Amino acid sequence: MKNQFYKRRMPVIHIIIYSMAVFCLFLLSCQKNGPEPSPIPVWEDNSADSARLNILVQTSQGMVLTGQYVNLALSRDSLTNNLFVRKTGTGGTGVAVFRKLYPRILYYNCVAVTSGQTFFGSGSARLSAGLTKDTTLIVH
Repeated sequence: MKNQFYKRRMPVIHIIIYSMAVFCLFLLSCQKNGPEPSPIPVWEDNSADSARLNILVQTSQGMVLTGQYVNLALSRDSLTNNLFVRKTGTGGTGVAVFRKLYPRILYYNCVAVTSGQTFFGSGSARLSAGLTKDTTLIVH
């Protein structure tokens, strides 16, 4: 009597064990999504000569714009074609900070939207090795 019970239940037990094994393999094959990438690239070139560019973004009326993105490019054409080497946001003081840059002329722009108004401005800056360049970008 005992043997008949086990003989009838064995296929069910095998199916359960097999199903659990397949389910575990399925779980192990799933890839976990990593953390979301930051919307602001934090790339810095450690081999650069540590030139630094601080850009204060403000309107022609003197209103400082916070939380806006400033784009950095190697040429005016690259800037026009949205080929940026870096992009960073303005902090609470309205300043966008670019660190560890090579000494050269860099081009920047900002398209700012605040209070339902769109502002735009662009400019360029010549950087020297090891120095910090502070500039103001007036957006209209």
